[in-house]
Amino acid sequence: MDRFLLPKEGRVVKRKADTETEGERKAAKTRKYDASYLDFGFTCIVVSGESRTQCVVCGVILANESLKPTKLRRHFETKHGSLAEKSRDFFARKLQDITQQKEVVKQVANTPANALKASYQVAYHIAKNKRPFVDGEKVILPALLDVARTMLGEKAAEKFKTIPISDTTVCRRIAEMSEDIQGQLIARLKSSLFVVQLDEATDVSKDAHLIAYVRYCYETLLLEDFLFCKPIKGRATGSDLFDIINDFMNIHGLKWENCVGICTDGAPSMCGARAGLKANVLKVAPHILWTHCMIHREALAVRNIDSELEDVLNSAIKLVNFIKTRARLFAILCAEMGAEHDGLLFHTEVRWLSRGKVLTRIFELRNEVRQFLLCLDPGKAEQLCNPRWLVLLAYLADIFEKLNSLNLSLQGAEITSFTMNKRITAFKKKLELWRRLVEDGLFEQFPCLVDALEETEYELSSVGEIIKKHLTSLRDSLEKYFPEDSDHFNDWVFQPFLAEVGSHLPIRMQEELIDLQTRPIYVRLGSQLLQC
Repeated sequence: MDRFLLPKEGRVVKRKADTETEGERKAAKTRKYDASYLDFGFTCIVVSGESRTQCVVCGVILANESLKPTKLRRHFETKHGSLAEKSRDFFARKLQDITQQKEVVKQVANTPANALKASYQVAYHIAKNKRPFVDGEKVILPALLDVARTMLGEKAAEKFKTIPISDTTVCRRIAEMSEDIQGQLIARLKSSLFVVQLDEATDVSKDAHLIAYVRYCYETLLLEDFLFCKPIKGRATGSDLFDIINDFMNIHGLKWENCVGICTDGAPSMCGARAGLKANVLKVAPHILWTHCMIHREALAVRNIDSELEDVLNSAIKLVNFIKTRARLFAILCAEMGAEHDGLLFHTEVRWLSRGKVLTRIFELRNEVRQFLLCLDPGKAEQLCNPRWLVLLAYLADIFEKLNSLNLSLQGAEITSFTMNKRITAFKKKLELWRRLVEDGLFEQFPCLVDALEETEYELSSVGEIIKKHLTSLRDSLEKYFPEDSDHFNDWVFQPFLAEVGSHLPIRMQEELIDLQTRPIYVRLGSQLLQC
């Protein structure tokens, strides 16, 4: 008892450790993982919400008490002694790579605003010109550096090196710009009325796609933009096409109430009244006005031609395909003969304007084509030596050139259905005028035909009947697709002061049109104000 000292006045003295709870003692001993432990072959994982240390070789998870450099080294040398030296170098290299990656991320995060803007500009031009993404770092950046060194010096060239334009960066920039443009378009469509134009297209790999364009009002402008291009995975039925459009509108929050019209071609899958796209759309939006594309109708109207003219067209295309496989030899012949062109154009049914251009080029190079065929295959040159065939070829070149001009006049961002109807009506009147001129023996409206008649000295009466017949059939075909009566309903748009107030207009518009026609108009002539 003498060896033990009791506290004075009977107080009980407790050690500090006795006052700590068990959780506090555990927290005091808890160690944290350090990146330097990767040198010993240990990585950090999370188990039950706690950070633990795991050996990357054997997968053993060590206790927190073993989280000391000496114990980690001892585990690795004891368990994996043969791999100790090699692995230590490997882990050191990995740690160095991680450090370098952090530096790269830090550098990218600190990219100057001008360099970032230049990166987007380069990506924009690459996408606009349909160039490969690697052109940014393989072509554009080296060229910029050379130009900067030559014009501004080495110091200025160093600034261009900060522009991030690798292939992956360019790809990401283009995707971001595309998403931003689509976001702006969707925001505009949510607050305005719009019409959609749809068409099916097949790419080079024979995969079908549904393409949609949209026309809408923005502030005081009438704009037209590309909406989407979606692959058609099913059978391209009306329900499949409707699902593609409906899913797009639901994803982006567009309302069918804002869509006031849809324009398509005349395919059954599009315009079918029972199972087509039209039937499915009208179930959810019966107010939508459905129209058949006027450009497509014009192309259908001019397809039917006389059998003899069709034979001339087909034989001309065969001649082009024959020369196509020998294009280099034909180019040499054209250069030697001093021709204006060095080759023919090739026809494809997908491009509606190609027929007129192909026939015009054949007629312009008729002498070179004849000489080329006489050397290779005299039998094929007999057609070009036939005056009737050559005259009909010249007429086809002229009439298809005029049809091409009509087709181009129907295209454009600011072209409306009212303007298109007027231009088609004007073309129908021109056909009637050309037919009367042919009856009188006048062909000045067809310049290629005049040259062919003068060259071959062919009789006008022998081709006059077939030309008149074709002009008449063209006039009737256009009248079938574009009836004359339907055009009068739009007179109030072009001539609001002279057009009759039709009952087809809403009552409110009829009243406004009457007020407009009866309102006096004043014109200032010099210092006088005259009433019309």
